[in-house]
Amino acid sequence: MLSEQLRQAVRDSGLSLQEIGRRAKIAPSQLSLFMRGERSIRLDTADRLGQVLQAFKSDSPAYILVGVSPDRCRIAKRSGTIEDAPSVEYEFVSPPLRYVLAREELLIRYGM
Repeated sequence: MLSEQLRQAVRDSGLSLQEIGRRAKIAPSQLSLFMRGERSIRLDTADRLGQVLQAFKSDSPAYILVGVSPDRCRIAKRSGTIEDAPSVEYEFVSPPLRYVLAREELLIRYGM
């Protein structure tokens, strides 16, 4: 049961197995085997994995406004990489918009 919760948290994080492995000091191959259910992980490894996933979940919002100015900003979703947020991966989900429109879109479409 705990293993499946960890697997789901890894899938929900949007991070690559390589990035999670790097942050949790787990070999990506070991993490891949665990994710496929072909190998279990030790409790200390599960603890490190849980810490990384919890830190990522609480530290980074699902959506952000990037390049905020009155005339131009974009909505980005956690997952791809952008230069404005180097420690967290995001991808753009909107074209360049005026700030007021981007803020409305963020509220209406994404509830933020």
